[in-house]
Amino acid sequence: MEPNFEFEDFNGERLKDIRVHCVSNTPSVQNLLLFDPRIDNFVEVADFYRYPAPEAIVVTKYFYSYHKSGCADMNWDSDLFYIENFKTVCSGNISGKWCEREEKGFS
Repeated sequence: MEPNFEFEDFNGERLKDIRVHCVSNTPSVQNLLLFDPRIDNFVEVADFYRYPAPEAIVVTKYFYSYHKSGCADMNWDSDLFYIENFKTVCSGNISGKWCEREEKGFS
């Protein structure tokens, strides 16, 4: 089995960080270790796994995530978050609940 991690500059600080891809029933769950030059070592970002498939929003400190929330991917959630002091901070959530709409007769 191949290692399921990659070195990349995740947060745009020109330092290689480590993104670890987890095996899960929710696709794209990851852990993140950011390189901290003050201690010359990596530090795990708390609760990063709560934000699957994270994508950077260019020219901001923010990221967004996406994950299925049931009903054959017709229900979903996306969280807006940023990382501060090696912790994730959620700024907002948007969700789609299309199964509930169909059950109530909306299309």
